[in-house]
Amino acid sequence: MHATAADPAEIIDLFPLSRRYRTAILLLTLITVFDSFDLTLVGFLGAAIAKQNHFTYGQLSAIVIAAGAGGILGALAAGELSDRFGRRSAVVLGTAICGLSSLGVLLVPNGAWRTLILLRFFVGVGIAATAAPAMTLAVEYTPRRHRFLLASLPVVGATGGALIATASIAGLIDTLGWRGLAALGFAPALLGLTLCVVAPESPPWLAARGRLEEARNAIARLLNLPVEVIPFPTASRVSAPEHVPFREVFRDRRRALLTLTLWGGILMADSGVYLWGPTMVAVALGTSAATTAKIFMAIALAGIFGKLCFAVLPRIVSRRRVNEIGCFGGAIALGAIVFFHSKEVAGLPALVVLLVLGSVFFDGVIANLAPYTVEIYPTRLAARGYGLGQAGNSAAKLLAPMALAMLTGTSGYVTNTPTAASLGSCFAFLSASILLAGLASLFFPLDPLGSHGY
Repeated sequence: MHATAADPAEIIDLFPLSRRYRTAILLLTLITVFDSFDLTLVGFLGAAIAKQNHFTYGQLSAIVIAAGAGGILGALAAGELSDRFGRRSAVVLGTAICGLSSLGVLLVPNGAWRTLILLRFFVGVGIAATAAPAMTLAVEYTPRRHRFLLASLPVVGATGGALIATASIAGLIDTLGWRGLAALGFAPALLGLTLCVVAPESPPWLAARGRLEEARNAIARLLNLPVEVIPFPTASRVSAPEHVPFREVFRDRRRALLTLTLWGGILMADSGVYLWGPTMVAVALGTSAATTAKIFMAIALAGIFGKLCFAVLPRIVSRRRVNEIGCFGGAIALGAIVFFHSKEVAGLPALVVLLVLGSVFFDGVIANLAPYTVEIYPTRLAARGYGLGQAGNSAAKLLAPMALAMLTGTSGYVTNTPTAASLGSCFAFLSASILLAGLASLFFPLDPLGSHGY
């Protein structure tokens, strides 16, 4: 059996999981954890930072959305670099940019909101530049029989990062201050270097570039086996030793449009809740930063539970149907906030209860969406296809807080209590965004390619 030539993904599927594979997936997950920690930290600290520095809603919104603006550039650039030069080097570059930008926050003087915007822009560049190659590596490393859960672990780590951010605020803000917490975002840089030392380059990517001997050696290293027992890989049907231009991503317009709509709509809801939600909850319920952080710990835990559910749900129904379940469920929960945000459920604010419930759907579905995006593109375009999705993700992180700030009012300082009308408008907007993503999946169906299927 081992002497027969085969596609790299088929070869990886022949063998049991190795310790090196588990280490690589753990590193990719931890990278995502700390990237998410760094991204969401400012959102959770928003009210406290604004009050300390006398920022307006507009200034705070600019700081929060800067990471989204940087993410568009980072996602598109990293996808191109990853498909051209390899996945690992792109991960190292992205984590380095994110880590150094996080350290720079230590040097920002009080009130320097423009400097914060610049640093947050580069944090966004680094995070998005890491996400595309990291998720592509996770899918291409993982045997097809295990992709349902294991390839989604880095995405689960994203909510874990939000959870760590809330826990850190609740327990460490008095000791480290918000600058000290932000500087912890340097951790991904160290993890990226470790991944480069421990893990090989993606075997499917090497084979798609015609580097078959290197692909065989990478498989042997990933599986911790002698190279002699590894079948000689063959180039896939869609392989191309030469680098194909970025415009190839848009050759199938339906696929590109679906990618942007799914990521844009789902992440509009998700990022709106995580980046601007803490500020809305704090001023709506009159809670402190620490109390708000505890509320969002519950929301983040619900998101982790949702991601685990949505990681295994494709065993029962198709990935496309799982996307639709997450979108429509999230739209219903966020839409209900419009009507019931001032009510109570079993003595708890309905606003909090519905955010926790909604997180299971709008946050959980990303565990399915991420590998789905890689799987609908051929190997030679996989990172750029995922990068296109991350560009939609970053655009959502840019547009959602901007839209919510406009609906709330940008001229007043962040001490005013939002009106019932403004809260209703904000959550109606988030509900409509994820509903649009669900409708796109429903009316423009696209299943994973056979080369990535199960």
